[in-house]
Amino acid sequence: MQRIRYVGAVKLIENQTSTSTLKPNRSSSPRNLPESPPNVIAREASLAAVKNRLLNSDNYAPIVLQGLLGIGKSALAAALIHDPEIKQQFTDGVLWATLGDNPDPQKTLRRWAALFGIHGADTNTDMVGFPHEISTRLASHLHNRRMLLVLDDVWDMADLRYLLIGGHHSRSIISTRQWRVANSLAVSPNDIFRLLELTRAQSQQMLSALVPQFDDQAFVDDLVTMLDGLPLTLQIAAGLIAEHSAEIRADFPFYQRILTAPMPPSYITARPQSILSSLDDLLSMLSPEAQRDFLRLDDDSIDLSSDPDPDADPDPDLRQSVREIVGGGLLESMGEGRFHLHGLLRAFIKFHEA
Repeated sequence: MQRIRYVGAVKLIENQTSTSTLKPNRSSSPRNLPESPPNVIAREASLAAVKNRLLNSDNYAPIVLQGLLGIGKSALAAALIHDPEIKQQFTDGVLWATLGDNPDPQKTLRRWAALFGIHGADTNTDMVGFPHEISTRLASHLHNRRMLLVLDDVWDMADLRYLLIGGHHSRSIISTRQWRVANSLAVSPNDIFRLLELTRAQSQQMLSALVPQFDDQAFVDDLVTMLDGLPLTLQIAAGLIAEHSAEIRADFPFYQRILTAPMPPSYITARPQSILSSLDDLLSMLSPEAQRDFLRLDDDSIDLSSDPDPDADPDPDLRQSVREIVGGGLLESMGEGRFHLHGLLRAFIKFHEA
């Protein structure tokens, strides 16, 4: 029986601020890319769907993996690039870059160009300051190659201006937390693969696999309810259980510790940070009005499916703020004017209130 690991459990071999390439038929090796997860819990259907799109579709639009912070987008992409059939399809290799909130597209392009020996890409010569020139030369070089391009953790469409390269034989996977980026990239809704929270049973299974020595099932059940199926928070919680098992009790401040703890070494990110700082960065991208309205949210669900009560005095900008908050990846749309605020984000709001 295979040992089950959750989708977020990917070990990095090198810092993902750099870009990397995997060429199966050449001298470079997979050590420059995220490792393949040993198994992917609850993502089998998503893996199969994206893999089928990559192998069997003539649709050249980018594949967009969208979901909350820590839901497992990067790990799903990492599993795909190590799949034997994917490697066989994209015989010229994989280009991977994790962008984050402060990317350097020109640096990424120069490193990619240097991998293919394009003159001047790795020196302070004629291409410095001209990312469009590097992008054009790279696109020409890759025109007839079979490559898979992964642009991970995209925050802003502008960061992709020169990075979406490759010819008709290549494909692109882009991961993002933000709906506005996903919707801008997608030619049709079928281009977006949304990753949802783990079910209760999957969350219990994951915690049992990560901390098998902790046998307080009633406490695990309560913790699973509180953490709301997010793989990253479950992993950090498992680490806290292992470290503080003697202190674990009903009033243990899990969410406070989870928000401020460093990201696990296995988490794929452009720069090490805590969940708190990452969410603060996302919040800062909203308008002041949307930031204000987000920090006023105090329930796990919002219903804008009908007109406000005529006797009430609602904020006339609330609907616009909600659209902006959803676009920024801090609120989930459930359809028909209904929205869900994840438990982690409720804890984030309470942290700001304290």
